[in-house]
Amino acid sequence: MITDPDGKPYAHNAEQSEAAKRGRMIENARAHHAQLKDANARAERAEAELTAAKERLRSEAMDDYASIKNLQRELATEREKVRVLRSALENLCDEQNGPPLEVNRGQWQLAMDESRLALVVTEGAK
Repeated sequence: MITDPDGKPYAHNAEQSEAAKRGRMIENARAHHAQLKDANARAERAEAELTAAKERLRSEAMDDYASIKNLQRELATEREKVRVLRSALENLCDEQNGPPLEVNRGQWQLAMDESRLALVVTEGAK
């Protein structure tokens, strides 16, 4: 028989052992429940942050899309201006048959060379 330090036998029986097991199981269940609640709260916060981030990105994407559309309209307008100016310059060059005055031949030739260069550079803008 096992005794305590005073020499009295320990009251150790199956019932006390089962009660101790149940007590440990309850404590483990409570601890596990607290961990699950904490994990669930973290998951809910993460989900809310994700939802906010998705909305922010969607909004930014819509803004970017609108900006792209505006830039495309501006580009189309500028291309049309280049086309009109190119056409006018082409017509002007086609109508030239020499400098208006011989004393201005150098200036006229420079203007014609620059005009032809501008037409070559904007060839794709026809």
